[in-house]
Amino acid sequence: MEQTSMKTFPEAFCPLCSQLHVQERLHSHITEEHPRVREATIKVIQAYHKGWAAEHGACEPCWKSFRDAGRILIVLKQTRPQPPIHH
Repeated sequence: MEQTSMKTFPEAFCPLCSQLHVQERLHSHITEEHPRVREATIKVIQAYHKGWAAEHGACEPCWKSFRDAGRILIVLKQTRPQPPIHH
């Protein structure tokens, strides 16, 4: 009987949500992100998860949630209250 080898994918837990994922999927989307967006997202994650580093990885749903939160914070910082208009 011929034995076929199956390619195995090591699995790992996302350090942010504790869900099990293929190890590679905890890192590939982070490295592919635009550097400015990646750095902003890392800062947001670290604000909620002290000690987390990009090398620890994050699943795509967690990464996207924190990336979107970072974008909202950038918009809020850019929006300055206008002084009241006096008639």
